[in-house]
Amino acid sequence: CAPKQLSTCLPTIVPRLSEVINDTHPKVQRASQLALQQVGQVIRNPEVQTLVPALLGAITRPNDNTRACLDILLDTVFVNTVDAPSLALIVPVLNRALRERSTELKKKAAKIVGNMSSLINDPKDMVPYQ
Repeated sequence: CAPKQLSTCLPTIVPRLSEVINDTHPKVQRASQLALQQVGQVIRNPEVQTLVPALLGAITRPNDNTRACLDILLDTVFVNTVDAPSLALIVPVLNRALRERSTELKKKAAKIVGNMSSLINDPKDMVPYQ
């Protein structure tokens, strides 16, 4: 699949993959992990490219990795615009943090949303997350 075509489907694909990542069948787990790694290869934003391992970690093992991923996102200085493929990996982590009981995680996620909102050039990139 071509990267441009794949990037338009990512807002739909990533949540589905995160649902089956912890499936009881090892082949399903392996296939979803492989697919998420391929999704990470589509990212063109240089800042987000460096964050792909942390983002994938937070998607695949949210209980263990969400807090650390939020800290990494907060420490990242975003200079380039944040595109749809990047949002497809970041938004699930932020959604998870905003649904947590911990006010600390909610505050961190809200701060990241605020920081990144000015770097989204095309408002249509946010439509799948309404």
